[in-house]
Amino acid sequence: MSLRNFALDFNINAVLNEKGAVIHFTDYIRYANVIHEPKWKLVNRNIDHGRVSLSREDFSRILEEAIRKRIEYGLPLAVPPEICTSLAQQLEDIRNALTTRKSEFNIEEFKEIMPDCFPPCVLHALSNVKAGVNLAHSMRFALVSFLLNIGMNMDGIIELFKVSPDFDEERTRYQVNHIHGATGTTYTSPSCATMITYGNCYGKETLCDRISHPLSYYRKKAWILKKGN
Repeated sequence: MSLRNFALDFNINAVLNEKGAVIHFTDYIRYANVIHEPKWKLVNRNIDHGRVSLSREDFSRILEEAIRKRIEYGLPLAVPPEICTSLAQQLEDIRNALTTRKSEFNIEEFKEIMPDCFPPCVLHALSNVKAGVNLAHSMRFALVSFLLNIGMNMDGIIELFKVSPDFDEERTRYQVNHIHGATGTTYTSPSCATMITYGNCYGKETLCDRISHPLSYYRKKAWILKKGN
């Protein structure tokens, strides 16, 4: 499939050129409205007869946002029973692996929420949320699961996301409740290796070199601060 046909699949009628692509301003607004860097404001773009010129990188960013929206609005997926049955053994293996992984972190040990102990990746995500920036799905999962793991209640987490431009309380509550364990599985936040894989590792500092999980960072930083006091 050509890039142009791929864009058409999202109802984006793009004209490709050597520098990137040209799309109609309505398509641009539909997907760029959640990106809050100054350069993404329509007034800061070159427009000719209602069409916006984009570099390859910026056109890719528009497509990324289109994909994100389609995936988000398609959740939760309805999985046929026969598929679940055929994957029963694999699902059981995954559940066992998750149980083993979660046993490494005693979530009950976190008695109070200490923002000063948040790892850089979590602080970065929170900063973006407060600025009204839509997080990538993987980063949103990482942030929500981390906050749940350290004891923040669901209503407090949902309140954080109310400033998001595409905030939908019902969908957000469903997602947070799902991560919290509504289906019987309480999720532990992703490891540092997973955060790096998905491009969600930000502001790495010295302490990060000595840990392999955001919860380990939180625990270690809390210990350091309490020892200092």
